[in-house]
Amino acid sequence: MSAKLSVGRDGLLDSCWCGLGLLACVSNDQVVRVNDLVEDNEADDNFILTLADVPGMEGRQDKLTTVSYQSSKRMLAAGTQGGRVIVWKHNGSRPLTGDAAQPERAWTPLPPVDIGTQPEALTWAGADSVLAVCSSAGLHVCPETIPRRVMRDAWGTVRLSERTGTPSLPFG
Repeated sequence: MSAKLSVGRDGLLDSCWCGLGLLACVSNDQVVRVNDLVEDNEADDNFILTLADVPGMEGRQDKLTTVSYQSSKRMLAAGTQGGRVIVWKHNGSRPLTGDAAQPERAWTPLPPVDIGTQPEALTWAGADSVLAVCSSAGLHVCPETIPRRVMRDAWGTVRLSERTGTPSLPFG
């Protein structure tokens, strides 16, 4: 099978699988292009997720540079040149294929997280919906829920969930 992908003017920067036959691509513009590569699908079921639909991103000229998908929680994350991480959560109960009318409506954007520097890589950690964001400034952790933090003598403990351990990290 071969497919011609739709990418932006600057070409493909990053991509990931985000469901059965769905390839999400970012290319230094304001959209995530989701290409439906299901072989027996004759309809053109490609769709886009745009920054203009993300709360707090309206009117901004930011550009998407990296993308990653978390399958068990059905969450697609993208990083921007302006130092933000945006997550879209799939809110449908149907399988993740592009076969429904307006499949982009099944993805709800969450408010962006500002990490202050352009993300270089995004990686999800297991089923806990913890997103590790690598940037030139270091590693940032973006959990789905707000972590609890305890400080003592310039060391801190961050608890990401009830099931995970509590590593001690230097703060200060």
